[in-house]
Amino acid sequence: MSRRCAMEAMPLLRKAPPTDQDKAQQELALNPHRPLRSWLHGVVAVVSLLLVLVGLTSISSSITPPVSSNLSPPPSTPLNVRTVWVVVNRTVDGQLVAAATFDVAADTIDGSTSHAYATFNDSVPRIGWSQLWLRATPASSNSSDAFNQAMYAAGYAEGALTHRRIHEHYWNTRSYFFGRVPTAINLASAARVYDFLDRNVRWLRSQVATMDTNDTLHWAMVGGVLAQLEGLVQGYNDHRGVEDSSLSELDLLFLNADGDMPNLIARTMPPAADAATVTSLTKPSTSNFKCSA
Repeated sequence: MSRRCAMEAMPLLRKAPPTDQDKAQQELALNPHRPLRSWLHGVVAVVSLLLVLVGLTSISSSITPPVSSNLSPPPSTPLNVRTVWVVVNRTVDGQLVAAATFDVAADTIDGSTSHAYATFNDSVPRIGWSQLWLRATPASSNSSDAFNQAMYAAGYAEGALTHRRIHEHYWNTRSYFFGRVPTAINLASAARVYDFLDRNVRWLRSQVATMDTNDTLHWAMVGGVLAQLEGLVQGYNDHRGVEDSSLSELDLLFLNADGDMPNLIARTMPPAADAATVTSLTKPSTSNFKCSA
């Protein structure tokens, strides 16, 4: 005869769940410095938020810099400074002619003609950068020719003051892309790129000369930039050192197109060029990082 044992189900004894106050007291007992750290974290968060807001305000205000009459370096800037005042006039045969006066104070210049005033701090040996402050002013605000004269003056002033750095940068860039001692293949590649630049700038000038009435303002601005380029070339060549080579307009265009050079070299290759030649002439852009500011 089997016997069955009946067992009454007894509820398990469970501890009541801790309250929030119990948890806080336990945490305090285990880590007495926790409240202090929490308070500090809160302070740090608030301060960080304020710094972010100040930074955003600073960034937004720098997008549109305030107009200032100051054409001199800040007092804390290491100084190796020269200034130039450039006045431009057009001759009877239509040529723009610039006259430059160096190391003149800004408050002594005559503003009745189209002119530019520039200050150049050649501080590369000390801080790794050179700095140029420049202002160009046309003789009349209603004359496109006065505008072009002022742009020419701006370019001339930059070329006259920065000619040594232009020379160095040009030869560094040309040696990088076409070799310090260029081969026949390098020279042929350079010639094709220069031909592309020449056709491009000729097309721009044709558009300026026959500008569409619907795009007059656009092409007038392009004409001003081309006048600035002409002034840059002339200012450089008029004031370059005797040991520095002369540079043409295409040389300066090449210098300004260095970021596009790998694409231009590849694009101007003859169709029959083999892959090894293309690879040898087109430098990877990642190895040519430069700052253009």
